[in-house]
This record gives sequence, C-alpha cells and structure tokens, in this order.
Amino acid sequence: MLPDESGGADVATVGPNPFKSDGVVRALDPSVLPGHEVLRWKTFEGEWEGESDTAPLPEAGLGSTCGTWSGDLDLPLGMQYTRLYAGKDGARARYRVSTYGTRAEAAKAVEQLDKTLVGCGVERAVGEPDGEYTGVTEGTGDQLNVTVTSWGTWVGVVEVQLPAESRDN
Repeated sequence: MLPDESGGADVATVGPNPFKSDGVVRALDPSVLPGHEVLRWKTFEGEWEGESDTAPLPEAGLGSTCGTWSGDLDLPLGMQYTRLYAGKDGARARYRVSTYGTRAEAAKAVEQLDKTLVGCGVERAVGEPDGEYTGVTEGTGDQLNVTVTSWGTWVGVVEVQLPAESRDN
C-alpha cells in the first residue's frame, strides 16, 4: 500500500471500478452469495425490523446481533447502496456499497468496521485491510461471515448471517 495525498492508503484501485458499471452501482446477484447452493438466497424487498438502508459501515450484522453503531463516524459523503437477501431457515444477508469523499475516510470506515466485528466475536480470517471475517457473535450466537472489499473511495461489504437455531438443525 502506498500513501496518497489525502492521508489514506492506495488500495485496490487498479482496473475498472468493481462496484459500478456504465454509471450504475452493480447489484449483487443472489446466486453469488456464499452458501447459495444450500441457502437459496432471494432478493428481499422491504425492510427487516431494526434494519436500516443507511446503516454506516461500522455497524455490523443484521438486527441487533452486533449491537448498533454508536460511534462518531458519519454516513458516507457520496452514497450508500444497500440490498437485503433472505435465505433458507432464517438466513439473512446484506450487501452494502458506500462511497466516501476521500480514501482516508473510506479507510477509517473499514477500520471502525473491523473494531465492531472483533468486538462482537467475529475474527478476521483473511486479508488486511480488506478481507474476510467469520465467527459466532457474542450477543445472539448467530454465525456471521463478512467480506470487505475496497477500491479507492469505494467500500463494499457482504454480510451473511445464520441464526443460532438454524445451525443446530
């Protein structure tokens, strides 16, 4: 990683923007979500109780599995796109793409997300600062798998959550 003028890190900015095509944010097809063969993901139209389309990146997990973010980080300056998915046996997933004013702001959001996940019992499995996290959440006992991808001022997060009771079956 090389520092840039804005004080952030130059991460994964080679090639075309992986989050946007022809001026439109790419939607994540349910079939590419982890575990689709078993969970049979479908796009969920509507809102789950307690979910917000504007949840800033430091907020992790669906519902209250990792609590809610109470830090001082503002919502992305550019935009935030959110899509929800429902799977078999109560499995839920969320895909968020956020843009920030600078790479430093994007890097701060990823850093705060890391702190939220680790504080919730979900450990980094691969990569830094982007990467994959997996674990059983301390609050609800749900299995939470998270993938973080950065590209300049863009950050994409895929969260897959399996309720504790569905893992026991």
